[in-house]
Amino acid sequence: MTAGGYQRLVQSAISDWLRDGKKTGSVSADFGGVHIASSKGGREENQDRAIFLRVQSAIKERPAIACIALCDGMGGMQSGSASADLAISTFASSLVTGRSSRLPERLELAAEAANQAVYQEYKGKGGATLAAVACSNTGEWSAINIGDSRIYTFLAPHGIRQISTDDTLENMLSDLRLSMPGSEFRKLVRFIGMGDGLDAQSISVSQAQEVTWFVLASDGAYGITEPIFKGIVSHSKSALDAAHKINDVSEWIGGSDNSTMAILDPRAKFFSSWQPSKVGSLQIVGVPGCLQLVIHSESQKTALPSPSIEMRRAPRRRNRDKPDHQTKIVDTTREMVSSNVDEKTDPKDIKQPGTKPVHEDYIEPRLDIEIIESGKS
Repeated sequence: MTAGGYQRLVQSAISDWLRDGKKTGSVSADFGGVHIASSKGGREENQDRAIFLRVQSAIKERPAIACIALCDGMGGMQSGSASADLAISTFASSLVTGRSSRLPERLELAAEAANQAVYQEYKGKGGATLAAVACSNTGEWSAINIGDSRIYTFLAPHGIRQISTDDTLENMLSDLRLSMPGSEFRKLVRFIGMGDGLDAQSISVSQAQEVTWFVLASDGAYGITEPIFKGIVSHSKSALDAAHKINDVSEWIGGSDNSTMAILDPRAKFFSSWQPSKVGSLQIVGVPGCLQLVIHSESQKTALPSPSIEMRRAPRRRNRDKPDHQTKIVDTTREMVSSNVDEKTDPKDIKQPGTKPVHEDYIEPRLDIEIIESGKS
């Protein structure tokens, strides 16, 4: 399978999972250190998307990577929700399949790939922001930001500071020292989906282990005013508590926009449980639940069935037309952990695997995918 075919398959799986899953709620990864909460506010739909991913390649020379990312679909443009799905799924799949050994370069290339994908789909009429922080098992850290979603570092007890720069006309013209810039000055000059001229540049992250939390926030979250936003984050009991409080306040003051918080604790042991293996894996955590992809090395391809994409939904099973690459997809979305659960069971009465659910007795869909990964670097 070509690298492009592999990336498209991963992107499609992530995009479908985001599109079909719930958009509003909160989640904490069961391995700790990751907390995401998103609120629709007063909007008709939630166009914010946030995920955490960690990937271990079946090719031992490639480092394991963990990344938390947020995309805010631009509501004033065409298909904000779909643009956010496409942007974050393309960014994630490109980051996962990237060949560069340098994390900053992989982030930049992934942002450029997301930009081109959204531009090709919407021709500049749809777009999204992007904020992401990533690390590797070699100890490398980096970040990237496009648009006006923000990245903050919180260092207890010293406070919180923004490490990203809003890509707005106001910031571009800051040297003019305008006393009261109008709303037009808050328009974005860079966004995912703009096409040529994005010039994605990573943000240097030093001494990450001294940071208490990395905080990603959409404009609906930090828009409650900066002093209130920083005060809530600084005085919250936990990361998830901070995320919930920010979203609650956003709704209390009118909820004019979607509000999303994605918080990462850099002291968490994201890779400690992973050992070298011939089978790689990609795990994604988000509001919809947990998406798990199992990646087989090229040397194992003879153990897989003849080239086909197989979707299995209990109790029925069907085969799709054969593609030009070797892969097996197993969708366990409808499989229940107990035979006592009947088809009339309310989804809210089922438990969620891989995450700490908002409702203790709820289980969200989990999708397992087997993919042939080329051994060429």
